Amino acid sequence: MTKHVSVEIDEQMDAFIGEQISHGNYGSPSEVIDAALKLFRTRAEIEAIAAAIAEGEASGEPEEFDGEAFLTELHRKYVR
Repeated sequence: MTKHVSVEIDEQMDAFIGEQISHGNYGSPSEVIDAALKLFRTRAEIEAIAAAIAEGEASGEPEEFDGEAFLTELHRKYVR
């Protein structure tokens, strides 16, 4: 579903959009704006992932994980 919105841009952005269309990179101003917003969203997602990685690295050294003991405990608690 699409939604029609109106935005104001300065002359430089208008010229840039026109160049993108005239160079054949996009077919319309809407396509240029759509591509820009997708890039902006991707950058935000990458920043969120980087923040999560940094948080994980700052949380300390990893601890050993005994998968067998974990499963044994789960079975003891929940399997009857």
